[in-house]
Formats: sequence, C-alpha cells, structure tokens
Amino acid sequence: IASALGAQVLGSPESFRQTRQFGEQGLEMVRRSGDRIQLSIALGNFGFAAMAAGDYAAAAPALEEAVAIAEEVEDARVLPFSTVNRGLLHVLQGADRLAARDFARTLALCRESGQPLPVAEALSGLAAIAVRRGETDLASRLSGASDAHRLFESVGEPELQLRRQLIDPARARCTDGDWAREWAAGNSLTFSQAIALGIDAVTVRSWAT
Repeated sequence: IASALGAQVLGSPESFRQTRQFGEQGLEMVRRSGDRIQLSIALGNFGFAAMAAGDYAAAAPALEEAVAIAEEVEDARVLPFSTVNRGLLHVLQGADRLAARDFARTLALCRESGQPLPVAEALSGLAAIAVRRGETDLASRLSGASDAHRLFESVGEPELQLRRQLIDPARARCTDGDWAREWAAGNSLTFSQAIALGIDAVTVRSWAT
C-alpha cells in the first residue's frame, strides 16, 4: 500500500500538487514500518518528484534525509541514487560546488557497484556545470558519455530542465561540428572511462572546493 501511494507522485510534474498527499501518506506508512532502506528509497522518489515539479522546498529535506538514511544503513545500492538526486537539485538551484561533490561521490560509488543510471545522470549534471563554467568542449564530452551509459531512452524531468536551460543552448552556439565531435568522443568511452572523465572534471578543476 505504501509503495502504491508513493508511486502516485511519480507521474507528470504538473500532477505533483494533486498527488503530493498520497506520497506523504506513503512516507508515513514506511516510517511506521521501520524499514530504513525502503524509507530512503521512498524519500528519494518523493524528493525527485518534487524536484521535477519545481517544488525545491519540498524536495530538499526529502533528498537530504534519503542520503542520510542510505549512509546510516550503508546500502551501496541505494546511496548512489540518493546522492545523484541531491546533486541534480543542487545544480538546478545553482549550487554547483555542492552538486559537483555529490556527482563525484555518485560516480565513485557506481564504479564499485556497476550501476549505470546514476552515472548517466551525474555526467549530465556535470555537463550542465561545465556549460556554466564556459567549458563547452568538456560539456559536450560529458553529455556524450552520459548518453552512452543511459539505461532508458527517456530522460527525467530534472535532466530535461538542465538540457533546456544550459546544454541545448550551448550546443546551439557551437559551429563547424565542434559539439558533435566532442560528443562522439565522450559517447565512445567505456563505463569506467566515462566515470573517470566525470571524476576528473571535478577533482582536476577543483569544482567541489
């Protein structure tokens, strides 16, 4: 029942206001059950839905708690989803240093667990940061690497917002196939190479400090 209620908030962003109460009811039920891992997952789903709807005030505490619980229970499978979601929220809010820190951590965790979805999202978030920093070539490589390791054709609303606001305009400003060339270079990277590209973007350039 709790899962069914929580799933109600994962529809379209426009429906979040109407379905938020169901998500909150689901969270309360999971809290009462005492299952900490499921609570972290439920909080992450709720926070993601709130972020997608632009309700950052609702998203932030849910995502912070999702990370805290995943750290507490030391669940290496759940934690990367928690950190990448919080990173996406940070970058949407313009807090690029905090976002870069979360993305680098996500990539390091996924290097051990082999989970591709958080990697694709983290690389996309880093591409948005690269655009803000004027590093268009790096942004296109990160974007290509993200697309190479995406599990699904569909892209989540937070990433779509970053594409509309930052990545797509940066690509439109490029000429003579520069974006396509760098994107192809990133798109040809292996899973481990793509992770290394993202981590190096943060550490070598001191984006998180």
